[in-house]
Amino acid sequence: MFFPGDPLNEVDLILNAVPDEKGRARMVARQIAMLGMPVLDTVGYEYDIVVRGERQTPFEKPGQ
Repeated sequence: MFFPGDPLNEVDLILNAVPDEKGRARMVARQIAMLGMPVLDTVGYEYDIVVRGERQTPFEKPGQ
């Protein structure tokens, strides 16, 4: 999982090994509102792993 705005995303070998820009974008978590949390500086993220289909999470191919 990668986080939005992390400066190391630009040089990460795993993230940048995915050739499809939309595929890379699916590997970056989305920040979500943490409504109802007692601590105001709480940050939450959502990250979906899709096993199959058009929006499946990119994985390494065997032999790479």
